[in-house]
Amino acid sequence: ASADGTGDASSADAPMVVDKALSILADGGTMYVVGTIGTTADNYAIGNESKEINIVGYGEDAIITSGKTFDLAGKVSFTNIEFKLTGAANEAGFRILTAKTNDVTFGEGVTLSGWSADGWFVPYVSNSKNIINVNSGNFTKIMAGSHSGSLSGVDTKVNFNGGSATELLIAHGWSNEANKTRVFDGYYDFVVNGGAVTKITLGYHFGGWSNTIHGTAKAIVNGGTVDTINMNSMNAAEINSTALRIAEINGGTVGTVTARAWADSCTAKKILILNNGMADKVGSITDTFIDTVIKVAEGGHVSAVTSGKNLKGYTIDVDNEGDYVLLNG
Repeated sequence: ASADGTGDASSADAPMVVDKALSILADGGTMYVVGTIGTTADNYAIGNESKEINIVGYGEDAIITSGKTFDLAGKVSFTNIEFKLTGAANEAGFRILTAKTNDVTFGEGVTLSGWSADGWFVPYVSNSKNIINVNSGNFTKIMAGSHSGSLSGVDTKVNFNGGSATELLIAHGWSNEANKTRVFDGYYDFVVNGGAVTKITLGYHFGGWSNTIHGTAKAIVNGGTVDTINMNSMNAAEINSTALRIAEINGGTVGTVTARAWADSCTAKKILILNNGMADKVGSITDTFIDTVIKVAEGGHVSAVTSGKNLKGYTIDVDNEGDYVLLNG
């Protein structure tokens, strides 16, 4: 498909126009992109909940453009594609606005050209279930819960397998309503298997605003590089927060794990699990304000068992002679 194709899509030399190609793929399928498609308008919508669409760039110059944002929905994947914004800078380059069930994959060969400030991914829908798979691409922030508006019932899992991101976090947290508390309520999982992540924040990013998080947030590191894991928000202003913040480190390279003191109104429990001898491999751990720290010998594994927003216990796998589990808290 191409922006102005008039062919029958029998070859790259005979592409058909994008809208016609998508209508033919009524039950889902793969669309190969030739050249540049998209819009100069502010928003470009891709995907829907009724069908699975795979968008693959044909050749080395496949580009999707939009003025400010790409609005994604349903099950959609991208391979060998460059995303390019042509309008004024906008923080949330990728948004989920309408669909309740979303499974988005940024596959191999994805680039975000010139997106130093705009490579954000943000869900804007309460009661939505989102899976975000990142195999390539240079993102700044990937948010699991919201930008700044209160959202509830959001269940997001980010599988980070490659590429780079400045921060994986629950929400940004800023608002021009400085005296209003936003509430982020849901389940948020960040699983890092590869790539490079500068920071994982099991909270919100922006300082100076008092927001609340009711939910279970997990950071699981199996591979790749994570410079810093923040066990709660980036400042001490978080209020009335409940449920769980869990970091489980099984492998990879982790520079620092840190936590901040809660306000008196917060009851959320912070749990750090260092499996497979990773307690001796993490560069720095500040555990003064972490409720429970579990250190497991090389070859051993402990995982927190949760039910909804409650901690039910732990699974423990230490079958080898000489294995140990050290629990503090």
